[in-house]
Amino acid sequence: MSLEQLPTETLILIFAHVHPNYIAPISRLNRILYAKVYGLWFDFLFARTNLMNHIGAVKGDFLTMIRAKRTINFHVLPLSYHAAFLSIFGLSMKSIDHFEVSFDPYTFDASFTRRGIRILPAVKLAQQYKFMKLDANNAYLLSLFASMFADIDLLTDSMEFKTIDKNTIFSWGCAGNQTTTVNHLLDLGITPPASSLIVAANYGHQQIMERICPRDASAHSFYPSTLSVALIAACEKGQLEAVQYLITCEGTDVSHNKNSALVTSVTRGNLALVKLLMETGRCDASDQDNKCILVACSKSFTEIVELLLFDGRVDPAANGNAPILAAVEAGNLRIVKALMNTGRVDAAVGQNRLVQIACAEGFTQIVEVLLQDPVVNPMVKDCDAFIRACKGGYLEIAEMLVAWTGPEEWEENKVNPAAQSNAAIIYASRHGHASVVEFLLRQPGVNPSVSNNLPLFEACANGHLPVIQRLSTKNLKLEQGTLTRCLEMSSKNGHVHVLQFLAKNYTLFQSSISAKCLLAACERGHVGVVDFFMGEWVCEFHPQTLARALAGAAQGNHVGVVKRLVDVNVVYSFGPALVKAAGLGHTEVVLAVLSCGRKVVVPHEAVMSAKDKGIKMMLQAAIGKRGA
Repeated sequence: MSLEQLPTETLILIFAHVHPNYIAPISRLNRILYAKVYGLWFDFLFARTNLMNHIGAVKGDFLTMIRAKRTINFHVLPLSYHAAFLSIFGLSMKSIDHFEVSFDPYTFDASFTRRGIRILPAVKLAQQYKFMKLDANNAYLLSLFASMFADIDLLTDSMEFKTIDKNTIFSWGCAGNQTTTVNHLLDLGITPPASSLIVAANYGHQQIMERICPRDASAHSFYPSTLSVALIAACEKGQLEAVQYLITCEGTDVSHNKNSALVTSVTRGNLALVKLLMETGRCDASDQDNKCILVACSKSFTEIVELLLFDGRVDPAANGNAPILAAVEAGNLRIVKALMNTGRVDAAVGQNRLVQIACAEGFTQIVEVLLQDPVVNPMVKDCDAFIRACKGGYLEIAEMLVAWTGPEEWEENKVNPAAQSNAAIIYASRHGHASVVEFLLRQPGVNPSVSNNLPLFEACANGHLPVIQRLSTKNLKLEQGTLTRCLEMSSKNGHVHVLQFLAKNYTLFQSSISAKCLLAACERGHVGVVDFFMGEWVCEFHPQTLARALAGAAQGNHVGVVKRLVDVNVVYSFGPALVKAAGLGHTEVVLAVLSCGRKVVVPHEAVMSAKDKGIKMMLQAAIGKRGA
């Protein structure tokens, strides 16, 4: 007989012993069975029996265990299981936590009213079946839930116990925006605590605020400091209407705690609140060492900065011109202009740090604005601003700086493109800024051959062919040692296109090829570079160099390079490569060498160093063939 054929009464007894997590999915597994026991798990008595059976099967502290391992998924179970659970373990912080509902009685988290909406109905369901009652142990929590869900009857009953904290109850009613609760508590003659107004302001509950705190100071019991703290709380959450109401209340100090309301609004970037607070004329935007303007500039709150500057007390040059430094670092042209238009900032602060930052970051328009100020000198630190612009590849800024002319009374009033031993062209070449290099080559005094042709070396090392091409237009006469270094770095980094260009344009190319070129390319697995050298340039390498190159490729497990090297029509030893590959277990490398079609002498050292049995067998077989 199948389960579907059993009487419903029998099925109930069976399912009472099923794990709670497995009951809900039955509707998806067997529709016939589900139809017979439909509504079973919605029944409180069944849910309680089912939970009790499960508890009996668990050893140890059941409540601690299920909280730790989440053995019961209450979020998929109906209300009956929540009620059954509370009827067994009671209502406590520990039992609530198992429903995966975080709750702290003193944080006044209004979102709890959405997360914990099942708790109070579950309690009432358990009470309906006489398995739970209001007592001193649960009265405190029940009073809080009753307050936040406006259950006046339960609230009235729970307040008869001495454990009740009326201030907390009041504040939870305000957090939940329960006007009914608040009115009931006021009718009982309970004075609203300070936290109730702060909570209401924080969540923007306008009606609650108007009810507990009328504008007339004589009509409420709050201290002026409480109103001011509530104002700050409203600003933290951007509650515009709450702020509008509080600033009209008698006793509210808009500048409380060093103008924290304004500072908070600026920090949050809330233009409407900043405007509202400043229009009162009762706050000082320069308080806390001009923190408002500093924060607004650092966060690029442009409109707020412009608004703050209307207050003559605000110092745009505060803390060593920190506001304009922050604005330049953020690249905010509009704020930079607004600050400079005040005529109160020093655009040359910190040895012309502003223009250096703008040049390094490529803020062209900001550089243009700064250069219009006669105190700005981009030549400081040996034209460091110009070098930074070239390093970043900002051609327009570089052109702007070269065209700039300082006051005539200065001993030097022009930027030197060759400053710091031609650092500009060296950096531009290193980073591949071909257009900047081309521009620099046209400037008088710039020497592309500086430091033994360092610009060309940097371009070759980093594979910047367009830069190399532009540098080569100067008909550089490279010494063999310089060209060799360029070849070695290009080979090491796998820049085949650079090698091809150098081979075509420099007569000393062949004589400059060194063993390091091939060795570096093989060790790093640059097949393209190896192909290039194994063409018409293979004769430039000694057989011993080829053996070392093959060993380097074998050690790095670069199979493609190994295959290319063993195809070279030059006699050299494969032994070192086999020893390296065998010792490191590089099977494909060993196969590539042994199957190259040439006579391969396998050294006994390779067999001895082989850790892989397959490799050892291949090497022994190769030795056997040679012996035969």
